[in-house]
Amino acid sequence: MEKKKILIIEDEVIVAEDLRRSLERLGYQVSGAVTTGKEALDLIKKETPDLVLIDIVLKGELNGIETAEIIRLQENLPVVYLTAFSDPATVDRAKLTEPFGYVLKPFDERELQSVIEIALYKNQVEKRLHHLNGILRAIRNVNQLIVVEKDRQQLIEKACRLLTEGRGYLSASLARPRAPPRGRARRAGVKSARARVRRRPGPASRPSSAPAGGSPYVCPAACGEAGRAMK
Repeated sequence: MEKKKILIIEDEVIVAEDLRRSLERLGYQVSGAVTTGKEALDLIKKETPDLVLIDIVLKGELNGIETAEIIRLQENLPVVYLTAFSDPATVDRAKLTEPFGYVLKPFDERELQSVIEIALYKNQVEKRLHHLNGILRAIRNVNQLIVVEKDRQQLIEKACRLLTEGRGYLSASLARPRAPPRGRARRAGVKSARARVRRRPGPASRPSSAPAGGSPYVCPAACGEAGRAMK
């Protein structure tokens, strides 16, 4: 199992080294230990950690809260604050950055591990919910598109785009279902379609396969290939 990477942002060298040793004993990989917010932002661009441990009070141009806010907005990484004590105003400001937890100094290893594991789990759940909400929005938009778009070719292309743009998928295909047996009454209205999507990363090498029983159309704008109807 791949070790989770954790970035330490702590301006007290002794505390930072103690954290590093504790994290490694607990089975984590320390991706770096820096003393300023600027150093942290530069390092994150080179190697993205799974979680950031940051002192709530940092010296330098950016304090801990300002650095955490940038990390959350720009990198969408889970942040856990390290703190000895802070006045109520500082704590209230820290809450606005939506941290995934707090670790009090001097820290206890078992408490440290519990806070980190809960933060990693909460981040994973949050990403899944965000992804599912995006899919639901795309499906709702496709349903609205079916009502207003009369051109079949345009309908398929636009539906493919809606299923891929911003959802982290590489391609999408739509297929008509098998024709019902003779004698079975066809339902009135728009024929149903099945959709299949393929996750990123990597360039598409070929159109994604169609659902069983259908003829797929692969959206050219979605996967960068020449869209075609496979007969």
